Amino acid sequence: MITVCGIDPGYVNLGYAIITKADAASKWKATNQTFVKASHPNIGDKLVYIYERLGSLLDEHKPDIVSIELPVFVNRGETGALVTQALGIIRLVTAQRNIPLYCYTAKAAKYYRDWETDRKSVV
Repeated sequence: MITVCGIDPGYVNLGYAIITKADAASKWKATNQTFVKASHPNIGDKLVYIYERLGSLLDEHKPDIVSIELPVFVNRGETGALVTQALGIIRLVTAQRNIPLYCYTAKAAKYYRDWETDRKSVV
């Protein structure tokens, strides 16, 4: 079985999905999907919350890889800097657990290929 943790990073809302595939003949299955809401008043507390919650999530599901959807920063100023700090926490948590981390653009992250039918689909 292969388990993937897909993450849509943020410093207020961090979306994730745990996706599994039992074997080569089976289809991918999303087993969990939610948002981590770090509603703490300052960025330090939010980052600690993301660190602890993401660590617990990875310890519970033990993914083989983690995939991040890279955010697009267009005139975001402070928000972009804060999301970048959340990305640093994600990198730290995965590195501490020796889990390979892959980063994709938003467009690439939303596509997957069914190699059996050679079709591309939008997730």
